[in-house]
Amino acid sequence: MAGNAGMEVHALGCCSFRIPVSPVANIHSAAPSIRRGARFACGSSLRDRLLLSNTPGGRDAFYQPFRPPPGVLESVVSPEQQLEIVRERRGQWHDYGKHIPGLMRSGYTPASLDEATGLTGVEQNQIVVACQVRDTLISTGMDAKSLEFFDFDVGGAAILYELRILSAPQRRVAAEYVIERAMGDSKAARDVARALKDFERRKREFGREFFSSDPGDCLAFWWYRQSKELKDGEREDALRKALEFATSKSARSLLSSSLGEKDPVEKQALAGKEEKPAKMVSVVRLEYGETAGLVMLPVADPDASSIKAAPSGGALGEGAFRIHRSSTAWRGWVPLPGWKPVLAAVSPITILFPDARELRLQRKKSDDPSEELLLLVDKGTVSEIKAGSIYLVASGGGGLSLESGKDLHEGLEVLGEVLLALSPPGGSDEQEDETQMDWD
Repeated sequence: MAGNAGMEVHALGCCSFRIPVSPVANIHSAAPSIRRGARFACGSSLRDRLLLSNTPGGRDAFYQPFRPPPGVLESVVSPEQQLEIVRERRGQWHDYGKHIPGLMRSGYTPASLDEATGLTGVEQNQIVVACQVRDTLISTGMDAKSLEFFDFDVGGAAILYELRILSAPQRRVAAEYVIERAMGDSKAARDVARALKDFERRKREFGREFFSSDPGDCLAFWWYRQSKELKDGEREDALRKALEFATSKSARSLLSSSLGEKDPVEKQALAGKEEKPAKMVSVVRLEYGETAGLVMLPVADPDASSIKAAPSGGALGEGAFRIHRSSTAWRGWVPLPGWKPVLAAVSPITILFPDARELRLQRKKSDDPSEELLLLVDKGTVSEIKAGSIYLVASGGGGLSLESGKDLHEGLEVLGEVLLALSPPGGSDEQEDETQMDWD
């Protein structure tokens, strides 16, 4: 019927009703290819587009090289699609680089991925690590506009890769410095990262207190350290290089004084004014090994009264500088190595014997029996006598003698436990190993 065009008549029992028929439905059923095209034109997903590009003739009709916005590529999860994105370098390096770990988890090796995509194993590692550094910068609040500085081919990945050795706060400081200086070279970024790391480690280095933690000062400190190991001409070049990077006033003053010239910034500020000679005192921080190498011990004469009067402080000294304080104005002191027996002694002193024959010692035949001898004695352990030790005792007439702990009796006055007997340097054979001295 003409009036029923576009209508279908359905009967249900004694009733009938009409349902309108959409012309589009007929088109869909008759032409599926148009239906697909209509869906794509209305805004298809990337998955539909990739599927369409695989249909015969579809790639030529619909695929065009483009760089999709970040985030779109993350919706693709199949290994085949990830491989195609990496192979075609779609998006920025950090867009397709995020798919490399997924391909590794899918069973690809660096070698097979190199063969499939053209990215070498070194480039794969560099891009993956750079993506992690970039994510760290985002987590620290770095804005997207600043991060665009690193969006050039894979050169940006090479720069961020060099910042991997730094902590998250240091990475942001270094990245901002690289952007500020427009450093497009990965070697320059590597120098910045190493300078920051080196400055953090060398907290006790001489001159470090003049430099701040700013990347420029860290680079200046690195060149300042290098200058100490170079000859005159190269040394001046290194100092001038350090002066180019230095940002703090104290660092520039130190570098200028090391060069023997006025800081250009201060020279301009003091132009037309009377200059006074600068006075600077260098502060040198002692290392722990430098204060632990020697100890100072009092030297007593070989008689009981002098031994008793000798000050009996510990060998370690007091305070950070290990200062030895004496209750009396003692006139004789001797430096000795910080050996364990010396440091472990309670009240160590030394006794100088002008003639070694005064003591009964078994010595090498090549030694001069009449040379001086220094006896190291601990006065603080006489309250507890040990049978295996040797003790210095006062004999009759003001003399001294050596007695074993097992031979001591109540009538003897014990002055101290003998720790060592020392001969002066320059003996018959200094290279020969020390031999143990036994008591007669």
